[in-house]
Amino acid sequence: MQSKIIETVRTNGVLLTQVTPQGGIFSGQSSVMYLGGWNWEDATCRTNDGIHLRWPSSYYNTGWWGEPGGREKNKKYYEKIKIITEFLEKSYAYYKSDNNIDLKMESMRGLFNGEKNLYLHANYYNDIIDGIHLCKKLNIKKIVLVGGEDAHNAIAILKKNKIPVIIKRVHRLPKNQDSHIDEPYKQAKILSENNIIFAFSYAGDMEAMGSRNLPFTAGTAVAYGLDYEEAIKALTFNTAKILGIDDRLGSLEKGKEATFFISEGDALNMTTNKIESIFIKGSAVSTSNHQSKLYEIYKDR
Repeated sequence: MQSKIIETVRTNGVLLTQVTPQGGIFSGQSSVMYLGGWNWEDATCRTNDGIHLRWPSSYYNTGWWGEPGGREKNKKYYEKIKIITEFLEKSYAYYKSDNNIDLKMESMRGLFNGEKNLYLHANYYNDIIDGIHLCKKLNIKKIVLVGGEDAHNAIAILKKNKIPVIIKRVHRLPKNQDSHIDEPYKQAKILSENNIIFAFSYAGDMEAMGSRNLPFTAGTAVAYGLDYEEAIKALTFNTAKILGIDDRLGSLEKGKEATFFISEGDALNMTTNKIESIFIKGSAVSTSNHQSKLYEIYKDR
């Protein structure tokens, strides 16, 4: 892999990523990839780990970031839910039948036998509730809430259905104008205190190059009350468990892959994060990147 961006992400301690399609209602399937390897086959950790459903938002904001407007109700909300319902019902009918192969429907089969996750992208409380209720009603075995800006308000349904959460980027402003300014920073603590399995993410604007800051978002959560060991667990074992790769990754145990890094200081603190060694599948990986090479060239000028 010759990407200058991947090098900078890896040398901050991010060694794997979930490559996820964007757009539409059913965006498609994601795969888990190592940030190291000669080609995509080398870099593949787990293919087709789940289907991504982008639940429609019941409300939307008007205006733009420079001149934000008010919040309006989505008049097509239930129309889109109907589309989702019909497609999932059709998928389940295909799963139960012996019809000829339909590749689109075949990709959905794993949702009903538990082989794949249904990644439910939803943020508003009502959207989270509606999405979970429909998915459970339509026999989806494993649901993962993604984004979940209001997840801390939906603790009861998450606990009841044992649904993990991949929380939205911690370094952001709260979604609602009446929310406390530090709500995004405290959400991880609230989920942890309620025994909700969660992981961190950096999806969104500038995600490719910005994901190098993922460890520091966990550090912010620690500063706002999350137990340090729980933060480490969320970045490692919890993530592996949610993605279905915890049998070989996510913790340092006999029999698991040697994919880890060694940092001279606290890896969750941007002032002390200094990666000395990186190993992916037992092989040492260079800790240099385009930026560090330029630093070495010009540091004495």
